[in-house]
Amino acid sequence: MNKEIPTYNFIQTTGKDYLAKLFSWGDVKQHYNFHEPHSHTFHEILIFEKGGGEHLMGMTAFPVKDYSFHILPGSYVHQLKRKPL
Repeated sequence: MNKEIPTYNFIQTTGKDYLAKLFSWGDVKQHYNFHEPHSHTFHEILIFEKGGGEHLMGMTAFPVKDYSFHILPGSYVHQLKRKPL
């Protein structure tokens, strides 16, 4: 089965008035399902205060560690597999 990977742009995800968006993991209100593989038309920096789970970027899985950050170029497919807090 060939499934198309969704791509999201800046206005769809945060609106034109935001350059950064901060949210608590337990209070995630997104306009897309970040648990599924997807990409964005913009570059993205994810900053994790609390670790747990993994972040699949391309075909490589990286652990999500306390006080870490991941940098993704635009159009790079990724998937966040967080452990419940």
